[in-house]
Amino acid sequence: MDYTTSLTEAELEKVRYAKGALPPKGHMYYPVYIPENIHLEEAIKKGIKDTCKNMLAPVPLIGVKAMRWVAKSIPKWAEKKRNKSNQSLSGTADQNAGGNRHRRWRFQIYLWCLSSGSICDP
Repeated sequence: MDYTTSLTEAELEKVRYAKGALPPKGHMYYPVYIPENIHLEEAIKKGIKDTCKNMLAPVPLIGVKAMRWVAKSIPKWAEKKRNKSNQSLSGTADQNAGGNRHRRWRFQIYLWCLSSGSICDP
């Protein structure tokens, strides 16, 4: 935010104890120290390394292995559900998934399109 916002006590209580998948549980975080020179290069390199590590995890339920598994499974799912088109699979992702899950799902659809040789609408 580019400007300061003030909250009433009731609004602050509502925000601090919000419900959801990862609720804040009343915890508040704020910067204690802000350095004058911020080294973005180091942060970017660390972020890329962490992302690569997570995407190349040995567990088949996350990362690249999961994308490959889903890409291989989509044709099987399409055969099981012949009444629904492949476009409805991406529609489900649009409605239910958010953030990175949605991007990964779209990438999996893209991989499936490439592997099946069909033309998919982005």
